[in-house]
Amino acid sequence: MTEPTTTEPTRIRATAIKAGRLSMAHMRQAMQGEREDTAAMRWGRLIHMAILEPLKLAEMPQWGGARRAGKEWEAFVAAVGAGDYLMPGELPELAAITTSTRFALATMPAMVETERRVDWTGDRYGAATARIDGLLKGGGFIEVKSCRNIEKRAFLSQCYSLGYHLQLGWYNHGLAAIGLGGQVRVLAVESAAPYTCACYTVPPAILAQGYEEAAEIAAQYRACEAFGTFAGPYDDVTLQYEFPAWAGGKAEEVEIGTGEEGKASEL
Repeated sequence: MTEPTTTEPTRIRATAIKAGRLSMAHMRQAMQGEREDTAAMRWGRLIHMAILEPLKLAEMPQWGGARRAGKEWEAFVAAVGAGDYLMPGELPELAAITTSTRFALATMPAMVETERRVDWTGDRYGAATARIDGLLKGGGFIEVKSCRNIEKRAFLSQCYSLGYHLQLGWYNHGLAAIGLGGQVRVLAVESAAPYTCACYTVPPAILAQGYEEAAEIAAQYRACEAFGTFAGPYDDVTLQYEFPAWAGGKAEEVEIGTGEEGKASEL
């Protein structure tokens, strides 16, 4: 008799939930597709590795050439494959970043595990998953975020616009589901010199709100899966065309794409 095959359920993760703030179509894309990699994303991964997994960073392939071109570069890329690599001069920068974070890390419980995957099942949304940056001794976790602007108001504004509170709430709930809940910290690190950092403790109220928003989006996505329909943000509405708030112009006179001025009737 043939054994029945079992399929691993598609687990909802925080990255997809953040895309779901815009629409279910965007969340579907995040669940199914790979994001285009960028230089900033690669540098962010290296910063994470320097802080959380320094031994792994020490084993990272290094490119020693003057430019990324030619047969030697092509051979290097082929050897590295889809993995990350270090460019000349990056290792000292990453060393400066780890040095800048030592005091902040010393003020919190020690990390006992990094890149910890957590799976659980929610009543409203089914299979879920999270990958925790650093699990702290006694429970709770630390999330490392690289940023261009370390100033508190700018950083927290960016955190909200990117939906980090949903991610943190989602992670916290996942850890609590397996008995490892606790204090949540966010370590913000400048991605460029002078590489200063700031450590934030996330209040329970923000974690609770973040999880509720995340769970609602996840539940909505499961409903869309059941119906097989994933709407975009404006599929079912008619929008009013209007000037943005910063434009400050009159409807009779606008700037067109060539840089010339023209009447609205000429557009």
